[in-house]
Amino acid sequence: MELRILAARSRDSAMLAVFDREDEIGRDLHRATAAAMLGIRPEDVTDEQRGWGKTVNFAQAYGQSPRGLVNRMLVLCDKAISETEAEAWRYTFRRTYPQFAQWSDDRISMSNARRKIEISSGRVF
Repeated sequence: MELRILAARSRDSAMLAVFDREDEIGRDLHRATAAAMLGIRPEDVTDEQRGWGKTVNFAQAYGQSPRGLVNRMLVLCDKAISETEAEAWRYTFRRTYPQFAQWSDDRISMSNARRKIEISSGRVF
């Protein structure tokens, strides 16, 4: 649900297209992300690889660093990756979902400039 909301808020056309698909592979952002990361077709993504895509999706949604992604991949997926590989996956995510990446960068910049985070309900942190 969180990623669907982020796709709508960021108006990322690639993310929204995944959620709008009607086939057996459709509506699975984790599978689509894994396919982009690995350079394979979504239907060729294994369940294990889908888990990697899921981890990358949430790492990007929550602004995790490459070092953080390295740690999460090891803990959640039992997969050891280098920081270089984590950065490459981050780059692929940003290239695959550019409107989300820009929206996220804009939110971070705005929060840094204001020195606060304000959510859509008006709550301030």
